Amino acid sequence: VVVFREQNAPVPPNLPRSSQGLNDTAKKLGLIARKLASTDYKDFVEISSEINSAADALDNANQLMANAVGVLTASNDRKAAWDNLVDACRVMSGKTIRLLQIVYGAPLLRLRLNAERLIEDVNKVNPQPKGLKDQKAQQKVLDEIKPVTDKALKLEKQLNDRAKAVDSPQAKQELQDAASNAHKAAQDLVDAVNKSFTDPDNADISKPLDAVRDAAEKGRDVAYTTAPPAPKGPLNIDGNTPSTSPSSGPNNLHDDIKKAKETANSIPQVAVKDPRNLPN
Repeated sequence: VVVFREQNAPVPPNLPRSSQGLNDTAKKLGLIARKLASTDYKDFVEISSEINSAADALDNANQLMANAVGVLTASNDRKAAWDNLVDACRVMSGKTIRLLQIVYGAPLLRLRLNAERLIEDVNKVNPQPKGLKDQKAQQKVLDEIKPVTDKALKLEKQLNDRAKAVDSPQAKQELQDAASNAHKAAQDLVDAVNKSFTDPDNADISKPLDAVRDAAEKGRDVAYTTAPPAPKGPLNIDGNTPSTSPSSGPNNLHDDIKKAKETANSIPQVAVKDPRNLPN
């Protein structure tokens, strides 16, 4: 496209068809991203809203590209039309990369948010509950620890999922150990609560609560230290399938992300010369 613009060349016959192929891939990526937002990340509005916003931006770029091609094929002022198409390519590339960055980062962000919510829930639990001879008091404790154990087990699964995706044996072991710690901490808390019900005068669940908090902090930290690098931008797009799946979402997400990366890579090189100048 850049060469054609510089030469003010006639429109190649295959340009509209090629452009439509890019647009179709971008549309599919946006649809899949929205599906992830409504399933994998429905409980994390911080993530789902960002995914949906980036998908909307890609849709807008998609329309911009289609309009630019339409203007080029119908315009008598080819130079201005080619300039318009190059700008549209730049926007399309930037928005595709931005959505990919968000999708790749979403599982790690979800893990962090879950761990931080877990810590918040731990801090809400009374470590030395009183009056546990009364069933209502017991139920209150059970209601307090349920979100703690639920999130601890989610953290265990998230860490094990990451362990399956990494190549490094050391990173895999660290993640598996952190997952085991989260599971053990949750089980120890349940055992401690049960014990407090049988010995209500000496009820003290502070140590298992501390263990859950520690497991959450360490699990969050090890997930970040073992995380592979996310896509940085157009200059790093190589068309290769990533070594880690960004989600446990639709089965074809991996292939579609690879296709989207290839799409971004096929957009004119002007789009990657200075990514800082991408339009909003």
